[in-house]
Amino acid sequence: GNWAPRPCIAGKDLEMVRRVRGGALTTVCHYNDHKYSQSEKFWCKELSDLECRTIVQSSPAAGRNSPNPPDARVSLKDLRIGWISVSMTELRVEDSGIYWCGVSDHMKIIPLKKIKVAVSYEGELQISEEQVGTQINSNHFPLKTNTPFRQKIFGQL
Repeated sequence: GNWAPRPCIAGKDLEMVRRVRGGALTTVCHYNDHKYSQSEKFWCKELSDLECRTIVQSSPAAGRNSPNPPDARVSLKDLRIGWISVSMTELRVEDSGIYWCGVSDHMKIIPLKKIKVAVSYEGELQISEEQVGTQINSNHFPLKTNTPFRQKIFGQL
C-alpha cells in the first residue's frame, strides 16, 4: 500500500517496526521543548485518518506518568528535555497497526511521529537458507544474505 503521510501530519515519516509476538518495543518521539514542555503527551492507536484511540498519556498534573494506564503493557515517560519515550511489552499480534505519539495543546492534537507496528507469529519470520540462496541468484544481488531476508519481511507490509 501507499503510506504517504496524511496532510495533517505534513512531513512526518511513517516509521516501520516489526516484532514477533511476545516481544517488546521502545520508541522515542521528539517535541519542541519550549512550546510543549507543560503539555500532555499521548500515545494512541490510529482507527482512521482522523481518529486515534489514546492508550496512555502523561499530564504534568499527574506527575510524569499517568498513574494507572488502562493497559499496563504500555508506558509513556516524558523525559522533559524534548523527548517522550514509549514502551510496549508482551506484544500481541492484534497490537499491529499504526500508532501516533503526540502532544495535546489547548484542545489541539499535534502528532509528532507515526509508527506502523507489525507483530507476527514466530513462524512468519523464519526463512530457510535455501530460499535466501534462490532469491540472491534470481535477483543477482551482490549483497549479504541478510538483505533479501529483510526485503522479504518488509515486502509483506
